[in-house]
Amino acid sequence: MALNLPIPLVGNTWKQQLEQADKQNLKANADVIIGGLPSNARQPRLILMDSSGGAWQITVSTTGALSTTKVTL
Repeated sequence: MALNLPIPLVGNTWKQQLEQADKQNLKANADVIIGGLPSNARQPRLILMDSSGGAWQITVSTTGALSTTKVTL
């Protein structure tokens, strides 16, 4: 992912863009939470690709049961 910073680097604009891009990166040795958090309006999905190129969304029910749904990307 490229981060296009304004040239010349004036004020705090470059710092805000850098911090925003950093928040989007996955961190090593950290939990990865996917789904509806109250502070997150965006609903990301966990999608796995099969060996034929098919895409499958993984979901979990309130009882902990896992299920898959074929999706088109």
